[in-house]
Amino acid sequence: MKLFRLKPDDADIWNNKRISLGSLGRHEEALAAFDKAIGLKPDDANAWYNKGVGLASLGRHEEALAAFDKAIGLKPDDANAWYNKGVGLASLGRHEEALEAFDKTIGLKPDDADIWNSMGISLGNLCRHEEALAAFDKAIGLKPDDANAWHNKGVGLASLGRREEALEAFDKTIGLKPDHADAWNNRLFVI
Repeated sequence: MKLFRLKPDDADIWNNKRISLGSLGRHEEALAAFDKAIGLKPDDANAWYNKGVGLASLGRHEEALAAFDKAIGLKPDDANAWYNKGVGLASLGRHEEALEAFDKTIGLKPDDADIWNSMGISLGNLCRHEEALAAFDKAIGLKPDDANAWHNKGVGLASLGRREEALEAFDKTIGLKPDHADAWNNRLFVI
């Protein structure tokens, strides 16, 4: 690559290499490019955020959380970094901490259905089902065709013993996404 020979200390070039490698599924090499870019420009919040995404895609959640924290430290209003921190914490079963990150994300980006859906999942995992349902309803209100939010609402309703409503939610899920295997499976358990 001639460009790297001409400008080996250009962090933007290393970031572009990282993007290319990541899109090719060469995640370990992409991480090496992140490290090089961050070494050249350690105060680049986006590079830290993207490193966190790369680490999370490899299942290296603790390392990803450290990268998201660094990104947030550099850019405290980065809703994507807060959201991905919450997802990482939830992946590690740290749902109370995930809720804190999701709360911060909602403060920055209140109209994002995915954030509300993720918050509902963490609330459900903490057996706070009524609050989870409110979060799923908010997600559905923002994005009525979100099959996953409808499915998660069905799970929450089933957890509360509200079988008829759960069936309706699973049917809505299947209507939106006929190949949603979890909805079909959970529907059978509720019948």
